[in-house]
Amino acid sequence: MKNRLTYIVLLIILSISFPSCDDWLSIKPEGDIVEDDFWQSEADVKGMVMSAYRFLSSANTMNRIVIWGEFRSDNISLESSASNDERNIFNVNILPANGLTSWGDFYKVINICNLILEKAPAVRERDLDFSENSLNNYLAEALTIRSLCFFYLVRVYGRVPLVLEATISENQNMDCRQSDESVVLEQIIKDLILAEEYAAIQWESNALTKGRVTRNAVRALLADVYLWNMQYDECINACDRILDDKSAMLELVDGKTMFSDVFGQGNSTESIFELNFSINGQRNDATASLYGNPQKNRSPHVKASPGLYNSYKTVDQLDIRGKDFLGSSNRGYRIYKYEAVSSLSDFSEEASFPQGYYRSASSTSNWIFYRLPDIYLIKAEALSEKEGASETDYREALALVNLVYERATLNNDSYLFDNYSSGVAIKKLILEERRREFAFEGKRWFDLLRKVRKEESTIDTWNILALNYEENVELIRAKLSNKNAWYLPVNQNEMSLNPNLVQNPFYQVSGY
Repeated sequence: MKNRLTYIVLLIILSISFPSCDDWLSIKPEGDIVEDDFWQSEADVKGMVMSAYRFLSSANTMNRIVIWGEFRSDNISLESSASNDERNIFNVNILPANGLTSWGDFYKVINICNLILEKAPAVRERDLDFSENSLNNYLAEALTIRSLCFFYLVRVYGRVPLVLEATISENQNMDCRQSDESVVLEQIIKDLILAEEYAAIQWESNALTKGRVTRNAVRALLADVYLWNMQYDECINACDRILDDKSAMLELVDGKTMFSDVFGQGNSTESIFELNFSINGQRNDATASLYGNPQKNRSPHVKASPGLYNSYKTVDQLDIRGKDFLGSSNRGYRIYKYEAVSSLSDFSEEASFPQGYYRSASSTSNWIFYRLPDIYLIKAEALSEKEGASETDYREALALVNLVYERATLNNDSYLFDNYSSGVAIKKLILEERRREFAFEGKRWFDLLRKVRKEESTIDTWNILALNYEENVELIRAKLSNKNAWYLPVNQNEMSLNPNLVQNPFYQVSGY
């Protein structure tokens, strides 16, 4: 991993500052590029921060964000275009040789962030116009993006290397060992607390405010981490800091234009943090290739599962998410969420978005990490799970769920407390509502795994997943009865490069 990270840092720096420098490189030692010639001005720091976003948005990283969060869940079924690695992920036939188990692209982003954190502070001594506030904003971005990457890794693998130093020389020792999940989470929380203090409240445009790290983006990630770590009071407080921030002007988009505003145009009033893609710039090919795009003749690798499709109908025939996010055809249930074209769903004669509206290609779709409904449902879950939860907590939790659900039914329906007055009932409802609201947004598998972690049992969660399998059900059940099987193996190439890595327990024996 060391040589790859060194190469990627040099590549970034050269692409930012030196468009044509073959002659220069033949004279100057590579290590000196990083130490002496690059970190001179605020523009250099900003360029490296933008590179962190760019690598986070890369095709390899985005593919894993989608696949890791959805392909083992009950939201999707396979299409014929799915690759062998994707099929094996879906069928829980996962080997360390599977290319989708590679974590290298996330560590590239982490290394860029580490470099910013190490090198940026000294730039203020060279650039007298570089303000402390601007520096702090950049450091907050690096801390938050690094934390986001570690949060993905720790949820996917469990134990991962906690790399907090940049690799800028091939002489550095990168053969690091994995840290326990609790240690990684502790570091993430520590970094995000600092990032919240340093982060910008907003940037100079709406697109940048939604597309770069802000104080509320930090709070949203921190709330999610607290929820995962079962620190429910802290989670509620982090959510409240977002909900009480009137300056952010966060507001649910009206149900009738939700599809167009949130997933078509992007950077909506309910968005907190999303990666911005452009038809003329960096494109979101992950959603186009995995979910398909008929305008570009891109066949989908997956489709919506019958169970997900039916979940919208079992609640209310008028749930607009059912007709905006997916639709039925003779080939199954097609995913529309990132295509931004008029729906062919049988839920209603009209889609909620204006007829004829669509983007020129689904590869321009933004990728949303956090939006306002997530904060409502994260807080609702924390209220229902916290120690000593009372009827008051359950009522507040249901009120938050209803904010999301009533929007989806155009205020024609709401959940009644009499039907969800117990802890078991409200927790089940929150999990189901998260499924309907965030389908295909890379959250479902982590929601299910969070349930396994809380309950310290796979039984109830397996009963949810089992409905999505038609073949080898008992074999899959047997595998997933082992909690370690819910995590991915360390890729065999990483194991070969770093002798200090230990394979995840489930994959240490043959027959997996």
